[in-house]
Amino acid sequence: MQTKAKYDEFEIQHYFGCKEYKVKIGKNNQGQYFLLNFFNVSVRDQLQNLQIIQNLEHPSILKIIQIRNEGIYTKKNSTMMNRSCVIYEYPKGGELFEYLFQTGKFHEAQARHYFKQLVDGLVSIHKQGLYHGELTAEVIFFADAKTIKIGELGLNQIRKKKYNSIMGQREQQL
Repeated sequence: MQTKAKYDEFEIQHYFGCKEYKVKIGKNNQGQYFLLNFFNVSVRDQLQNLQIIQNLEHPSILKIIQIRNEGIYTKKNSTMMNRSCVIYEYPKGGELFEYLFQTGKFHEAQARHYFKQLVDGLVSIHKQGLYHGELTAEVIFFADAKTIKIGELGLNQIRKKKYNSIMGQREQQL
């Protein structure tokens, strides 16, 4: 019986953030860490969107390293199953949500610095015809102490028309 779960060559370390997102930290054979976002369904229908996101080159966007439509997920009890997975770079500094929960708030200069990065990243996303469907503190990460990264850890959507509907969770709407 193995001691840790695995996904192909990745040894699963633990959940990253909230368990409901199904995002785990994986360590490859070279000792590098990545975020592994698992899906129970095929990502084929979202492949075009994911490839657009994967090709985005912006310092404020969490980079997709690889998209796997099928991989072998082996549980701790050695049960094996096929899983689709999007593999992201690992943001060493953690979630903005966790930071704010622990510290409360930023000083104005810090907030301005991070907000500029956030807006720059969103502009880059919008120029590709994408929008971020649920921008919350849980999907903004720290690459390091001075750099934030926007992550989806779900799937972005192609913007095909102008939207007039309210998006997000009710508690977050102003």
